[in-house]
Amino acid sequence: MRLRNRLFTLIGLLFWTLTANSQIVQPVKWKFSSRQISADESELLLLATIDAGWHIYGQSIPEGGPVATTFTFASTGTKLLGNVVSAKPAENVFDKVFGMKIELYERSVEFKQRVRVTVPQDTVQGSVTFMVCNDNQCVAPEEVAFAIPVTGGVVLSDVDKTEPYDAAIDSVTVEVAHSGFTEVEGETGAESSRSLW
Repeated sequence: MRLRNRLFTLIGLLFWTLTANSQIVQPVKWKFSSRQISADESELLLLATIDAGWHIYGQSIPEGGPVATTFTFASTGTKLLGNVVSAKPAENVFDKVFGMKIELYERSVEFKQRVRVTVPQDTVQGSVTFMVCNDNQCVAPEEVAFAIPVTGGVVLSDVDKTEPYDAAIDSVTVEVAHSGFTEVEGETGAESSRSLW
């Protein structure tokens, strides 16, 4: 009889453990993309979609508070311009879990990072670390890796940088730049030089 009770208890614990592990809470989904905004600049777009009732924290959190949302970036052909900014301001509210006023985002937030692209094509790799909570509980801080392709880096020496950016010209330049050597003619049409870009 005791053996049977122990066996049922063991089976019950095993079932409970398997059920608990299959219900991992993931209330935040991330999407990563980029858009070219000039001949040599792009904007990385980092979108968090947050389930109802949950929130993530801002980038500036007081000591003793939750884990702030932080981003890391790595690339050989891209330089960061400024800091990561959010498309909408964070809500500054009293957080019951931590007992302090804290910046947080609910529903969704898009973070943006401007970059200067020094090569025709590159992939910016990095990660976002964040903590997600609701009014009763928090999920352990999580790190999500990303790889975002960017284009740009096409800067011809004879282009006047004071002229307004023309996306139609840039798209042609990018196509030509990928073909290897490019003929660049001067104003008279007589001069030409060979360039890798």
